[in-house]
Amino acid sequence: MPFNGGDAHVWGLEGEIEAHLTEAFEIDASYSYLHYRYTRIKDPSSFVTIGMVTPFTPSTKWSIGAQYEFTLPAELGTFTPRIDASYQSSVFTLPTNSASNRIDGYTTENARFTWRSPDSLWDVSAAVTNLSDEYYYLTLNDLSATGGFIQGQPGRPREFAFSVKRKF
Repeated sequence: MPFNGGDAHVWGLEGEIEAHLTEAFEIDASYSYLHYRYTRIKDPSSFVTIGMVTPFTPSTKWSIGAQYEFTLPAELGTFTPRIDASYQSSVFTLPTNSASNRIDGYTTENARFTWRSPDSLWDVSAAVTNLSDEYYYLTLNDLSATGGFIQGQPGRPREFAFSVKRKF
């Protein structure tokens, strides 16, 4: 059940950039920072204290990616490799922050390779997500007080995909 934990001082910044360094080379990046601090707790019986933060509120997130489109010889189309990475700092899953409801920060990397036909009607791609097979959690539910365990939903493992696309 949601409750108003108190008053807080919140500020943040975010930015995105996309740069086309040449007609074939592109880089994109984003960054966000959020500073959240309680300044007054309304109900001390809630066990929320001044040093805690709201649930699922990462202080830092970033992503960066790059791709280069190569023109293949003999009019065979183009080949575009892309790689990207993203990071999220640690979060807590409950208003009463503790080690048992803290999700550690994590970084994931992805890669994609795309061939495009000279007439741009066909795209064939192969992709890998979570290249380093990072094990991380999306959610944690601390049931240790009532059920004696902590339940969590892990993020997706390394996955491979292959796609063929035809434009009509």
